[in-house]
Amino acid sequence: MKLLTVPRKIAATEYRLLRMPLTAVHRGVEARLAQDSPLRVRFERAVASVDNFAGTVTGDASLQRRGTNLARKTQARALARSLEEKAAEKAAEAEAVLIRTRRDAAERRTAARTDAAAAEAAIEKRRRAEKVAAEREAAVRATEATAAARRQAQAKRAAAKAQTESAVTAIDKRAATRAAAPKAQVTRAASAAGTAATKRAEADRIAGLASAAKRKRTAR
Repeated sequence: MKLLTVPRKIAATEYRLLRMPLTAVHRGVEARLAQDSPLRVRFERAVASVDNFAGTVTGDASLQRRGTNLARKTQARALARSLEEKAAEKAAEAEAVLIRTRRDAAERRTAARTDAAAAEAAIEKRRRAEKVAAEREAAVRATEATAAARRQAQAKRAAAKAQTESAVTAIDKRAATRAAAPKAQVTRAASAAGTAATKRAEADRIAGLASAAKRKRTAR
């Protein structure tokens, strides 16, 4: 047996005795904390380092294995926790992306509905404006047509009145002409009769004068 073997065994035995309180604490940590708890992981890493160091110093392979195994388990649990946290982060990110996507889709749908409603309102407004303009134009055309019809009717009435008045005037003229003709004939006849009477009176006067002259001559 080598000289250093006995002191190392003694040191290993002393370490195991000194480690008993640490073992009790470790069991309490195991009972109270989850395997992937950060506090438990740090504690077990420290214990594993101490066991590994003690095994190396004392040459106790079992202490080294225990420290190595505990370190591996702790590292595995830490890795698992890290992976779970990363997976949770990715899931949270995916959930956030999904929420944003749904929200964006909802906003796009709302915007599309708003745009559609605005477009429909604009179309309806333009349609109403066109209808009002058409009605106004139709009213203007109807007013103009009515005015034109009135003017045309007035012109026709004026023309008919003028034609009637012209016909009446012509008839009056013809009637006056016809009435004036007999009067003229009567006037001419009266004038001729007057002339004849005058001539007869003159003839009678001349005859009287001649007779008187003859009587005078006979009396001589």
